[in-house]
Amino acid sequence: MGKSKQLNLTQYKLYWLLAGLLAFLLSSCAASRPYDVPEDTGLLWKIERANNPTSYLLGTIHSDDPRVLDIPEQVIQALDHVDQFVMEVLIDSDAEKAAGLAMYYRDGTTLESVIGKPLYRKVVKAMRAKGIEAGLVYMMKPWGALTILNMPEARSNKFLDVVLLEEAKKRGKELRQLETIQEQIAVFDEMDIKLQIDLLTDTVNNLEFIKQLMEETINVYLSNDLEAISHLNDRYLGFTSKQAAKAYDQRLLVDRNTRMLERLLPMIRKQSTLIAVGALHLPGEKGLIPTLREEGFTLTPIKFD
Repeated sequence: MGKSKQLNLTQYKLYWLLAGLLAFLLSSCAASRPYDVPEDTGLLWKIERANNPTSYLLGTIHSDDPRVLDIPEQVIQALDHVDQFVMEVLIDSDAEKAAGLAMYYRDGTTLESVIGKPLYRKVVKAMRAKGIEAGLVYMMKPWGALTILNMPEARSNKFLDVVLLEEAKKRGKELRQLETIQEQIAVFDEMDIKLQIDLLTDTVNNLEFIKQLMEETINVYLSNDLEAISHLNDRYLGFTSKQAAKAYDQRLLVDRNTRMLERLLPMIRKQSTLIAVGALHLPGEKGLIPTLREEGFTLTPIKFD
């Protein structure tokens, strides 16, 4: 694929997607069951256990909405009191390039040959509405088109995750990640092709629905209420088939939660840490709140003013 045919990742912020936008938006629509929500709820949690340093868990949304970027003072205070900042993945230019290339077939396969002409025409039309010409869609993988079509228009180059990272850098915090960019790419790239096509079909058939959902998602997140987030999830259970929903939920949340927990446990046992991950990674049977509690930690919500 020539340089002229490569999507501008700075413009489209693929990090926003790979780091969890779809885990929040599409899993909200497609999860196979309601999430168990703790009676005590919130987005910022203090993590404590005897003989371990105090850490914090923050549920984020990968957004550049100004309301989201107005970081609560309680989050800043938590960041001031920890030794390290941990996020889903740390992104640099090489990682962005790798992610961009991964969105495209490089063996001559075309999107049209994979998804069929009728769906391809719908995808091209929907992409054009976002300012993306057909030449950039031609060799795109279904999951690549899926992510782009589920993306709100970017307002700026500042996203909550990036702003938190910058604040951590200013304070000289040690920076860690829970996943690699290769692992996050694999979540999509190794997804069953039928599942990719099913989700892409659902997307192009529900573009107005998705647009409305994006704004509602921001408002629900700003409520600082995991129960409200869970209710939003319940409301959109019918977005796709139950089989696709279950498979997507497993890949986007359950499997990644298991990996995240395994990697963050040794971190918080040694150093005080602020962990920032997408909000839907917190609740649920395999969410980070209940699984950390199973490991003997006490988690207490910190309310925002």
